[in-house]
Amino acid sequence: MDSTKARGATVSETMSRPEVVWEKTWCLLVVDVLEIERQKLNNPELELSGTQRYNICLTYIEDALLSNSKSLKNIVNMPFPDAQFTMENYNRLIYDELNYKIPDLINQHKALYGSLTLEQKAALRSKGEIVLNVASSGIAALLLDGGRIAHSRFAIPINIVEDSLCTITVDSDLADLIRQAKLTIWDEAPMVHRHCFDAFDRTLRDIATGTHNNSTDKVFGGKVIVFGGDFRQIL
Repeated sequence: MDSTKARGATVSETMSRPEVVWEKTWCLLVVDVLEIERQKLNNPELELSGTQRYNICLTYIEDALLSNSKSLKNIVNMPFPDAQFTMENYNRLIYDELNYKIPDLINQHKALYGSLTLEQKAALRSKGEIVLNVASSGIAALLLDGGRIAHSRFAIPINIVEDSLCTITVDSDLADLIRQAKLTIWDEAPMVHRHCFDAFDRTLRDIATGTHNNSTDKVFGGKVIVFGGDFRQIL
């Protein structure tokens, strides 16, 4: 069976028992996985076990469903890619973001964010959701759990101009990480030029296409972004 047709039928909900179709055809669907991964990684010597091919094939289907605002998690009895395998082998960025210790959040950041923001962040991460912490300066980023400098995390150009874009390709691991993040917290936001936010906005509208309805018409592509900082710190 053509995997594209299978995914299309699942998205349009015209397949009454997708789990049965998967069980009967997955061995055919995984045939091309090895060649696809060899080309993607530019590694002609790459070898994959049966388990790896099985999980990677599921990630292909999940990616297609996510681009249509759906997920394998919402389909009864359908398997989902093994979380540990996926994070370690398919997108290391997502694995790292999910690997932070949740109990440390409130203890380490209570002085930086209000209790509401902390509770929201802890609640999301406790459910296995991704929360991105960034700051405009390196010192502030060091104080955040898994914090990164905003320019580094979002590939914002150093020489920013009015029509700049972040150097993030739509099919990159970083784009996938941002699409899956439920919340982004940006500390010391007043410290950077507005062109940085404009570039971030345009980039999110681009990479979030298909994730949210009319994402190109929504601020930051419909993603939830919380800006923090003290306007008295503006240089």
